Amino acid sequence: MRSTTGWPRARHAPDCAAGHLPVVRTIKLVSVEKTPGMPQALQPSTVVKRSDKQVSCVLDEEVALLNLDRALYFGLNGTGAYIWHRLQEPRSVANLCQDVVAHFDVSPELCRDDVGKFLVRLLEEGLIDSIG
Repeated sequence: MRSTTGWPRARHAPDCAAGHLPVVRTIKLVSVEKTPGMPQALQPSTVVKRSDKQVSCVLDEEVALLNLDRALYFGLNGTGAYIWHRLQEPRSVANLCQDVVAHFDVSPELCRDDVGKFLVRLLEEGLIDSIG
């Protein structure tokens, strides 16, 4: 079942420590809403990196991420999975956008907007950290 915002609704599950599966969420490059207290966009010079409080693995063509603090799984595919792979090392937002424009058929303006919103969502979910 989808919410009115276009994001999948979370399926609530008991704590992982009790032997139950965690909540699964999918992060997409569209329909990102601003969360109070979080930046609407990251500056092009902002450097982001994978959080130390997550683990990830590749499953077929999707990347599965686990937020260790909140015991929530997330799934990335397509462009999101590509960006995640590019974050093996800390990267600036501008550098990530250059990579996406070179790899996908997208205009630089649309790319900056979509990638910026996507990175803010990863930041909100505790999957990446801003380091500059």
